[in-house]
Amino acid sequence: MIKMNFPQDSNIRKAMEKRFFQSLRGNMDEAAINLALNGLLYKGVNLDLKTILVAPFDDLMEIAETVKRGFAANAVGLATLYSYFNYEDQRNLLYDFFIAEDIQGNIDLCTCHYCNIDFINVYDSNGGYLNKVHFLNTAPIETLNLIPGIKSATSQRIIAERGLRPIKNLSLSFLTPAKRTSILTYKLKQDRGIFTLDHFYPQYLGDILVTSLYNLIPSCAPCNSRFKHMSDFQVGKNTTYLSPTSQNYVVQEFLVFGLLLRPGKNVGNIKSVNDIELIYENYIFGQEEFLEIFSIPGRYSFHKKEAVKLILKFQRYPESYIDEIEKSLKYSVDRLTIMKDLFGADIFEDNSNNQPLAKLRKDIAVQIGLI
Repeated sequence: MIKMNFPQDSNIRKAMEKRFFQSLRGNMDEAAINLALNGLLYKGVNLDLKTILVAPFDDLMEIAETVKRGFAANAVGLATLYSYFNYEDQRNLLYDFFIAEDIQGNIDLCTCHYCNIDFINVYDSNGGYLNKVHFLNTAPIETLNLIPGIKSATSQRIIAERGLRPIKNLSLSFLTPAKRTSILTYKLKQDRGIFTLDHFYPQYLGDILVTSLYNLIPSCAPCNSRFKHMSDFQVGKNTTYLSPTSQNYVVQEFLVFGLLLRPGKNVGNIKSVNDIELIYENYIFGQEEFLEIFSIPGRYSFHKKEAVKLILKFQRYPESYIDEIEKSLKYSVDRLTIMKDLFGADIFEDNSNNQPLAKLRKDIAVQIGLI
Protein backbone atom coordinates (compact mmCIF):
# COMPACT_ATOMS: atom_id res chain seq x y z
CA MET A 1 0.00 0.00 0.00
CA ILE A 2 3.03 2.26 -0.51
CA LYS A 3 3.50 3.95 -3.87
CA MET A 4 6.81 3.32 -5.63
CA ASN A 5 9.04 6.33 -5.07
CA PHE A 6 10.25 6.87 -8.64
CA PRO A 7 11.98 10.19 -9.50
CA GLN A 8 9.46 12.98 -10.01
CA ASP A 9 11.83 15.05 -12.13
CA SER A 10 11.12 13.96 -15.72
CA ASN A 11 14.76 14.22 -16.81
CA ILE A 12 16.00 12.08 -13.91
CA ARG A 13 13.22 9.58 -14.55
CA LYS A 14 14.03 9.36 -18.26
CA ALA A 15 17.68 8.80 -17.39
CA MET A 16 16.64 5.97 -15.05
CA GLU A 17 14.48 4.42 -17.77
CA LYS A 18 17.39 4.67 -20.20
CA ARG A 19 19.62 2.81 -17.73
CA PHE A 20 16.95 0.14 -17.39
CA PHE A 21 16.75 -0.31 -21.16
CA GLN A 22 20.53 -0.35 -21.53
CA SER A 23 20.90 -2.93 -18.76
CA LEU A 24 18.63 -5.41 -20.57
CA ARG A 25 19.05 -4.81 -24.29
CA GLY A 26 22.45 -6.52 -24.45
CA ASN A 27 20.95 -9.66 -22.96
CA MET A 28 17.93 -9.69 -25.29
CA ASP A 29 17.74 -10.09 -29.07
CA GLU A 30 16.74 -6.49 -29.73
CA ALA A 31 17.02 -6.74 -33.51
CA ALA A 32 14.84 -9.85 -33.69
CA ILE A 33 12.25 -8.36 -31.33
CA ASN A 34 12.00 -5.09 -33.24
CA LEU A 35 11.75 -6.96 -36.54
CA ALA A 36 8.92 -9.11 -35.18
CA LEU A 37 7.11 -6.01 -33.91
CA ASN A 38 7.55 -4.06 -37.14
CA GLY A 39 4.19 -2.82 -38.37
CA LEU A 40 2.49 -3.02 -34.97
CA LEU A 41 1.51 0.53 -34.11
CA TYR A 42 0.91 1.87 -30.62
CA LYS A 43 -0.19 5.50 -30.38
CA GLY A 44 0.77 5.92 -34.01
CA VAL A 45 4.35 4.72 -33.58
CA ASN A 46 5.96 1.34 -34.25
CA LEU A 47 6.22 -0.80 -31.14
CA ASP A 48 9.78 -1.70 -30.21
CA LEU A 49 11.69 -3.25 -27.33
CA LYS A 50 12.38 0.05 -25.58
CA THR A 51 8.70 1.04 -25.59
CA ILE A 52 7.69 -2.26 -24.02
CA LEU A 53 10.42 -2.12 -21.36
CA VAL A 54 9.80 1.44 -20.11
CA ALA A 55 6.20 2.28 -21.07
CA PRO A 56 4.11 3.73 -18.19
CA PHE A 57 2.13 1.19 -16.20
CA ASP A 58 -1.18 2.48 -17.53
CA ASP A 59 -0.09 1.64 -21.11
CA LEU A 60 1.09 -1.90 -20.42
CA MET A 61 -2.07 -3.95 -20.82
CA GLU A 62 -3.05 -2.10 -23.97
CA ILE A 63 0.42 -2.82 -25.38
CA ALA A 64 0.01 -6.50 -24.54
CA GLU A 65 -3.39 -6.56 -26.24
CA THR A 66 -1.98 -4.76 -29.29
CA VAL A 67 0.65 -7.48 -29.65
CA LYS A 68 -1.91 -10.27 -29.27
CA ARG A 69 -4.17 -8.71 -31.90
CA GLY A 70 -1.26 -8.25 -34.26
CA PHE A 71 -0.34 -11.93 -34.01
CA ALA A 72 -3.91 -13.28 -33.87
CA ALA A 73 -3.34 -15.32 -37.04
CA ASN A 74 0.25 -16.25 -36.25
CA ALA A 75 0.43 -18.31 -33.07
CA VAL A 76 3.91 -19.56 -33.86
CA GLY A 77 5.19 -16.04 -34.40
CA LEU A 78 3.64 -14.89 -31.10
CA ALA A 79 5.20 -17.80 -29.21
CA THR A 80 8.57 -16.98 -30.77
CA LEU A 81 8.22 -13.31 -29.78
CA TYR A 82 7.28 -14.25 -26.24
CA SER A 83 10.33 -16.50 -26.01
CA TYR A 84 12.56 -13.45 -26.34
CA PHE A 85 10.98 -12.03 -23.17
CA ASN A 86 12.24 -14.67 -20.77
CA TYR A 87 12.12 -13.42 -17.19
CA GLU A 88 14.50 -16.06 -15.86
CA ASP A 89 17.16 -14.98 -18.37
CA GLN A 90 16.92 -11.38 -17.13
CA ARG A 91 16.24 -11.99 -13.43
CA ASN A 92 19.72 -11.13 -12.13
CA LEU A 93 19.96 -8.02 -14.32
CA LEU A 94 16.58 -6.84 -13.04
CA TYR A 95 17.54 -7.33 -9.41
CA ASP A 96 20.88 -5.59 -9.97
CA PHE A 97 19.07 -2.64 -11.56
CA PHE A 98 16.72 -2.14 -8.61
CA ILE A 99 19.60 -2.48 -6.13
CA ALA A 100 21.70 0.08 -8.03
CA GLU A 101 18.83 2.58 -8.27
CA ASP A 102 18.16 2.23 -4.55
CA ILE A 103 21.82 2.89 -3.75
CA GLN A 104 21.76 5.96 -6.00
CA GLY A 105 18.64 7.23 -4.20
CA ASN A 106 16.34 7.08 -7.22
CA ILE A 107 13.97 4.63 -5.53
CA ASP A 108 13.46 3.73 -1.89
CA LEU A 109 13.49 0.03 -1.08
CA CYS A 110 12.54 -0.10 2.58
CA THR A 111 9.25 -1.90 3.19
CA CYS A 112 6.99 -3.96 0.95
CA HIS A 113 4.97 -1.79 -1.42
CA TYR A 114 1.96 -4.07 -1.07
CA CYS A 115 1.69 -4.57 2.70
CA ASN A 116 4.00 -2.00 4.37
CA ILE A 117 4.86 -4.67 6.96
CA ASP A 118 8.07 -6.46 5.99
CA PHE A 119 11.42 -4.97 5.02
CA ILE A 120 12.66 -5.27 1.42
CA ASN A 121 15.89 -3.31 1.89
CA VAL A 122 19.27 -3.55 0.19
CA TYR A 123 22.22 -4.66 2.30
CA ASP A 124 25.94 -5.38 1.96
CA SER A 125 26.38 -9.14 2.22
CA ASN A 126 30.10 -8.74 2.89
CA GLY A 127 29.44 -7.04 6.20
CA GLY A 128 30.25 -3.41 5.42
CA TYR A 129 34.05 -3.51 5.59
CA LEU A 130 35.69 -0.08 5.38
CA ASN A 131 38.40 -1.10 2.92
CA LYS A 132 40.52 -4.10 1.89
CA VAL A 133 42.92 -3.72 4.84
CA HIS A 134 40.00 -3.66 7.30
CA PHE A 135 38.57 -6.68 5.48
CA LEU A 136 41.80 -8.70 5.79
CA ASN A 137 42.12 -7.83 9.49
CA THR A 138 38.55 -8.69 10.49
CA ALA A 139 36.82 -11.01 8.00
CA PRO A 140 36.09 -14.54 9.26
CA ILE A 141 37.53 -17.50 7.42
CA GLU A 142 34.18 -18.26 5.74
CA THR A 143 34.22 -14.81 4.09
CA LEU A 144 37.89 -14.97 3.12
CA ASN A 145 37.17 -18.29 1.43
CA LEU A 146 34.74 -16.50 -0.92
CA ILE A 147 37.62 -14.75 -2.70
CA PRO A 148 38.25 -16.56 -6.02
CA GLY A 149 41.50 -18.52 -5.86
CA ILE A 150 41.76 -18.30 -2.06
CA LYS A 151 41.26 -21.57 -0.24
CA SER A 152 41.09 -22.43 3.45
CA ALA A 153 44.85 -22.86 3.85
CA THR A 154 45.49 -19.34 2.54
CA SER A 155 42.67 -17.89 4.63
CA GLN A 156 44.12 -19.55 7.74
CA ARG A 157 47.52 -18.05 6.91
CA ILE A 158 45.99 -14.56 6.66
CA ILE A 159 44.25 -15.02 10.03
CA ALA A 160 47.48 -16.28 11.60
CA GLU A 161 49.38 -13.30 10.21
CA ARG A 162 46.99 -10.77 11.69
CA GLY A 163 47.16 -12.66 14.98
CA LEU A 164 50.84 -11.70 15.19
CA ARG A 165 50.44 -8.07 14.15
CA PRO A 166 47.76 -6.00 12.36
CA ILE A 167 47.97 -6.20 8.58
CA LYS A 168 48.82 -2.67 7.44
CA ASN A 169 48.82 -2.97 3.64
CA LEU A 170 47.99 -5.33 0.81
CA SER A 171 51.53 -6.41 -0.06
CA LEU A 172 51.16 -9.70 1.85
CA SER A 173 54.54 -10.99 0.77
CA PHE A 174 53.72 -14.52 1.96
CA LEU A 175 51.12 -14.85 -0.84
CA THR A 176 51.80 -15.73 -4.45
CA PRO A 177 51.28 -12.94 -7.03
CA ALA A 178 48.15 -14.67 -8.33
CA LYS A 179 46.56 -14.75 -4.86
CA ARG A 180 47.48 -11.11 -4.19
CA THR A 181 45.81 -10.21 -7.49
CA SER A 182 42.69 -12.12 -6.46
CA ILE A 183 42.48 -10.07 -3.26
CA LEU A 184 43.17 -6.79 -5.03
CA THR A 185 40.48 -7.38 -7.65
CA TYR A 186 37.89 -8.88 -5.29
CA LYS A 187 34.70 -6.83 -5.20
CA LEU A 188 34.54 -5.93 -1.54
CA LYS A 189 31.05 -4.47 -1.49
CA GLN A 190 28.49 -7.14 -2.41
CA ASP A 191 25.10 -5.45 -2.49
CA ARG A 192 22.09 -7.71 -2.19
CA GLY A 193 18.38 -7.19 -1.68
CA ILE A 194 15.87 -9.05 0.46
CA PHE A 195 13.04 -8.11 -1.90
CA THR A 196 11.26 -10.17 -4.54
CA LEU A 197 10.00 -8.77 -7.84
CA ASP A 198 6.32 -9.40 -8.36
CA HIS A 199 4.67 -9.14 -11.78
CA PHE A 200 1.59 -7.03 -11.21
CA TYR A 201 0.24 -8.38 -14.49
CA PRO A 202 1.09 -12.10 -14.27
CA GLN A 203 2.86 -13.81 -17.13
CA TYR A 204 -0.18 -15.66 -18.40
CA LEU A 205 -1.91 -12.33 -19.10
CA GLY A 206 0.91 -11.04 -21.26
CA ASP A 207 4.33 -12.59 -21.55
CA ILE A 208 5.45 -9.48 -23.38
CA LEU A 209 5.36 -7.59 -20.04
CA VAL A 210 7.51 -9.86 -17.87
CA THR A 211 10.53 -7.53 -18.08
CA SER A 212 8.66 -4.21 -18.21
CA LEU A 213 9.97 -1.82 -15.57
CA TYR A 214 6.58 -0.61 -14.33
CA ASN A 215 5.12 -4.12 -14.17
CA LEU A 216 7.71 -5.13 -11.56
CA ILE A 217 6.79 -4.46 -7.92
CA PRO A 218 9.50 -4.83 -5.24
CA SER A 219 7.69 -6.75 -2.54
CA CYS A 220 8.18 -9.10 0.37
CA ALA A 221 8.19 -12.85 -0.17
CA PRO A 222 4.82 -13.46 1.60
CA CYS A 223 2.99 -10.91 -0.57
CA ASN A 224 4.54 -12.23 -3.77
CA SER A 225 4.70 -15.97 -3.24
CA ARG A 226 2.02 -16.75 -0.67
CA PHE A 227 -0.75 -14.22 -1.17
CA LYS A 228 -0.72 -12.76 -4.67
CA HIS A 229 0.59 -16.00 -6.14
CA MET A 230 -2.70 -17.61 -5.22
CA SER A 231 -5.03 -14.86 -6.47
CA ASP A 232 -4.19 -12.23 -9.08
CA PHE A 233 -5.96 -8.93 -9.70
CA GLN A 234 -8.89 -8.90 -12.07
CA VAL A 235 -7.78 -6.81 -15.02
CA GLY A 236 -10.25 -4.01 -15.63
CA LYS A 237 -10.96 -0.33 -15.14
CA ASN A 238 -9.78 -0.36 -11.51
CA THR A 239 -6.40 -1.99 -12.17
CA THR A 240 -4.64 1.30 -12.78
CA TYR A 241 -5.52 2.44 -9.25
CA LEU A 242 -4.05 -0.63 -7.54
CA SER A 243 -0.46 -0.91 -8.82
CA PRO A 244 2.17 0.94 -6.73
CA THR A 245 3.96 1.82 -9.99
CA SER A 246 0.95 3.56 -11.52
CA GLN A 247 0.65 7.33 -11.62
CA ASN A 248 -3.00 6.83 -10.60
CA TYR A 249 -2.28 4.66 -7.54
CA VAL A 250 -4.75 5.47 -4.77
CA VAL A 251 -4.48 2.75 -2.12
CA GLN A 252 -1.98 4.70 -0.03
CA GLU A 253 -4.13 7.82 -0.05
CA PHE A 254 -7.70 6.57 0.06
CA LEU A 255 -7.61 3.30 1.99
CA VAL A 256 -7.73 4.34 5.65
CA PHE A 257 -7.11 2.29 8.80
CA GLY A 258 -9.67 3.10 11.47
CA LEU A 259 -10.54 2.11 15.04
CA LEU A 260 -13.66 0.34 16.16
CA LEU A 261 -13.88 0.67 19.95
CA ARG A 262 -15.52 -1.83 22.28
CA PRO A 263 -18.66 -0.62 24.13
CA GLY A 264 -17.77 1.80 26.91
CA LYS A 265 -14.32 2.51 25.48
CA ASN A 266 -12.91 5.80 24.25
CA VAL A 267 -9.42 7.01 23.34
CA GLY A 268 -8.89 8.01 26.97
CA ASN A 269 -9.49 4.59 28.55
CA ILE A 270 -8.17 2.08 26.02
CA LYS A 271 -5.74 -0.29 27.75
CA SER A 272 -5.14 -3.30 25.49
CA VAL A 273 -5.66 -4.79 22.05
CA ASN A 274 -8.87 -6.35 23.35
CA ASP A 275 -10.41 -2.86 23.49
CA ILE A 276 -10.18 -2.19 19.75
CA GLU A 277 -10.65 -3.64 16.30
CA LEU A 278 -9.10 -2.30 13.14
CA ILE A 279 -11.47 -1.38 10.33
CA TYR A 280 -10.74 -0.37 6.75
CA GLU A 281 -12.57 2.63 5.36
CA ASN A 282 -12.96 4.48 2.05
CA TYR A 283 -13.44 1.49 -0.23
CA ILE A 284 -13.19 2.83 -3.77
CA PHE A 285 -11.55 1.77 -7.02
CA GLY A 286 -11.52 -1.93 -6.15
CA GLN A 287 -9.51 -1.62 -2.97
CA GLU A 288 -11.50 -4.40 -1.34
CA GLU A 289 -9.84 -6.68 -3.89
CA PHE A 290 -6.44 -5.37 -2.74
CA LEU A 291 -7.33 -6.13 0.89
CA GLU A 292 -8.50 -9.62 0.04
CA ILE A 293 -5.57 -10.64 -2.17
CA PHE A 294 -2.93 -9.63 0.38
CA SER A 295 -5.00 -10.71 3.39
CA ILE A 296 -4.50 -7.28 4.91
CA PRO A 297 -7.17 -7.53 7.68
CA GLY A 298 -5.87 -10.86 8.91
CA ARG A 299 -2.21 -9.85 8.81
CA TYR A 300 -2.80 -6.47 10.43
CA SER A 301 -4.84 -7.93 13.27
CA PHE A 302 -1.48 -8.93 14.78
CA HIS A 303 -0.31 -5.32 14.53
CA LYS A 304 -3.21 -3.86 16.52
CA LYS A 305 -0.66 -3.58 19.31
CA GLU A 306 1.08 -0.81 17.34
CA ALA A 307 -2.13 1.18 17.39
CA VAL A 308 -2.54 0.54 21.12
CA LYS A 309 1.06 1.58 21.83
CA LEU A 310 0.39 4.87 20.08
CA ILE A 311 -2.86 5.43 21.97
CA LEU A 312 -1.22 4.68 25.34
CA LYS A 313 1.50 7.23 24.59
CA PHE A 314 -1.19 9.71 23.62
CA GLN A 315 -2.80 9.15 27.02
CA ARG A 316 0.54 9.38 28.83
CA TYR A 317 1.74 12.57 27.17
CA PRO A 318 -1.13 15.07 26.92
CA GLU A 319 -0.59 18.58 25.58
CA SER A 320 -0.05 19.91 29.10
CA TYR A 321 2.87 17.49 29.53
CA ILE A 322 4.40 18.59 26.24
CA ASP A 323 3.98 22.22 27.37
CA GLU A 324 6.01 21.41 30.47
CA ILE A 325 8.76 19.78 28.39
CA GLU A 326 8.97 22.90 26.21
CA LYS A 327 9.26 25.09 29.29
CA SER A 328 11.86 22.87 30.93
CA LEU A 329 13.97 23.07 27.77
CA LYS A 330 13.48 26.83 27.72
CA TYR A 331 11.94 26.50 24.27
CA SER A 332 15.32 25.54 22.81
CA VAL A 333 13.65 22.57 21.11
CA ASP A 334 10.58 23.19 18.96
CA ARG A 335 7.31 21.45 19.75
CA LEU A 336 7.30 19.33 16.59
CA THR A 337 10.70 17.85 17.44
CA ILE A 338 9.43 16.96 20.91
CA MET A 339 6.37 15.30 19.37
CA LYS A 340 8.58 13.31 16.99
CA ASP A 341 10.76 12.15 19.89
CA LEU A 342 7.74 11.05 21.91
CA PHE A 343 5.55 9.47 19.27
CA GLY A 344 7.89 8.67 16.37
CA ALA A 345 9.05 10.83 13.50
CA ASP A 346 7.32 8.67 10.89
CA ILE A 347 3.91 10.00 11.96
CA PHE A 348 4.76 13.61 11.23
CA GLU A 349 6.97 13.40 8.14
CA ASP A 350 5.47 13.20 4.67
CA ASN A 351 8.50 11.34 3.29
CA SER A 352 8.39 8.57 5.92
CA ASN A 353 5.58 6.51 4.37
CA ASN A 354 7.98 3.71 3.52
CA GLN A 355 8.77 2.89 7.14
CA PRO A 356 7.24 -0.34 8.55
CA LEU A 357 3.58 0.12 9.52
CA ALA A 358 3.80 3.86 8.81
CA LYS A 359 0.42 3.86 7.05
CA LEU A 360 -1.28 2.27 10.08
CA ARG A 361 0.38 4.60 12.58
CA LYS A 362 -0.41 7.76 10.61
CA ASP A 363 -4.04 6.88 10.08
CA ILE A 364 -4.55 6.09 13.77
CA ALA A 365 -2.70 9.28 14.77
CA VAL A 366 -5.17 11.31 12.71
CA GLN A 367 -8.18 9.55 14.20
CA ILE A 368 -7.17 10.07 17.82
CA GLY A 369 -6.25 13.72 17.20
CA LEU A 370 -2.51 13.42 17.56
CA ILE A 371 -1.98 15.12 14.19
